[in-house]
Amino acid sequence: MKLHAAILLTVATLAYGLQSTTTVFDMPGQSGDSRTFTTFVADLRAENFDGVIKSADNTGMWMYYDEINYSSDYGMNVVWGLNNDAEFDNTHAFSSIRYAGSSEDLYTSSFMVYEGDWFGGAEYYGETSIPSLSGLKVSSLVVIGDYAWTFYDYENWEGHCFCVYPDTSNEFPMEWSSSWR
Repeated sequence: MKLHAAILLTVATLAYGLQSTTTVFDMPGQSGDSRTFTTFVADLRAENFDGVIKSADNTGMWMYYDEINYSSDYGMNVVWGLNNDAEFDNTHAFSSIRYAGSSEDLYTSSFMVYEGDWFGGAEYYGETSIPSLSGLKVSSLVVIGDYAWTFYDYENWEGHCFCVYPDTSNEFPMEWSSSWR
């Protein structure tokens, strides 16, 4: 299933003021040389950290890709939570990273839709209802916050629709779908 369409949010959001952050390390156990990021990094070569990440401490939802520009050939990892430690095995050599959600507050109710499976390729980020994604073909999505989002097949809220509800039972309310085929 490919979405083209419109997204509708019907409830206002609350903010908590916590920013998505990851500190990545070149050794297991959150040790060794490290870098801290609060922004997307399309090419970790620019940070002299390409292919060396073995562990991380994450706040928010972070996506690690084995290729530059948020692409992956079966080497993609997703880590979420608050101060969540992650260990990566030797089969991963990450070359780009990005987070899902607001750049200012990880609890802001929002949606992210991605062109590729497993959150790859182009991304569209939104916090309000929109009648069109301007032709972006959606293959995966993330919703964050306290409220559900409704997605439609066609522009201007037409066609079949479905709602995605974040799991609000944990400390970081979110839900995701990695692939529609």
